[in-house]
Amino acid sequence: MKIKPCCHYCGNSQHVRKHGVSRARIQRYLCMSCNQTFQVRYIYHSYESNVYQLIDKMLSEGQSHISIARQLGIDAILISRHVLNADIDQ
Repeated sequence: MKIKPCCHYCGNSQHVRKHGVSRARIQRYLCMSCNQTFQVRYIYHSYESNVYQLIDKMLSEGQSHISIARQLGIDAILISRHVLNADIDQ
């Protein structure tokens, strides 16, 4: 018996179906409830759902963009873009 993944957006696991594969050959899924596609695993860590929360926490601790990028395995430009967008939203 295979366990269906839970949707990253609405949390539903009953209406999830396979929806092709990514360029990296990782299985993609489609949630029929909210009509969003997602993957269970990403090769780029910047797509993980909690990465922005981690960036905010590490910035509040006084860490530099470069050290955060190294620790999280993401590009420093992503951190700069997140900070810029956060400043615009406020």
